Amino acid sequence: MKFHWKEQSKYVAEYHTDTVEFCSDGSMALCGSYELNSDTQERFGGLLLFSRVSTDYQYVLSSNISCSGVLDISWLNGNVAIGALANGSTKLWNCTIDGPSLNELIDFPVSDHILLSVDTSSDRFVFSDSGGNISVWKIDASSCSNPQSINKWPGHEFEAWCACLNKWNSEIVFTGSDDSKCCVWDLREGCKKPLNIIR
Repeated sequence: MKFHWKEQSKYVAEYHTDTVEFCSDGSMALCGSYELNSDTQERFGGLLLFSRVSTDYQYVLSSNISCSGVLDISWLNGNVAIGALANGSTKLWNCTIDGPSLNELIDFPVSDHILLSVDTSSDRFVFSDSGGNISVWKIDASSCSNPQSINKWPGHEFEAWCACLNKWNSEIVFTGSDDSKCCVWDLREGCKKPLNIIR
């Protein structure tokens, strides 16, 4: 089977692009960026909101904000997205193209390290960080408030670049790292050791 690729939209961001995520109906896309100033060691970046303006998937920049670098994004539900930030915190935004705007709903600290990834499943989030740690949080999904830590553990020896929740069973967490391990964890078992390690 042959594929034909065609560029639909193009945008040159001010900073390095780390993540692009489309909402479920394709009407919006978020782009997170991150850079490190090697002289000052300051981390910075931003979040760009693009909206689809035609049926042939042309997108235009609708809104942007500056913040600590955004290394990953996940859509929570509808118009709400969550970001993994370079300063170890996370933010939730309400994204609208009628306006358009990126409205911050909540901001809370997750780690003392750089957050590298975030994934969502209903009212739960899982984060991985540059210290190899994995964190699972829950939130009141209807109001996007009252964040609570469920568990945090040292999952890997090196940077944990990805973490995701099983979409059919949010007690199961998958993680991957520079230590060349893909681990499967069960929150009900306390995450003292992985259920399985794939090398």
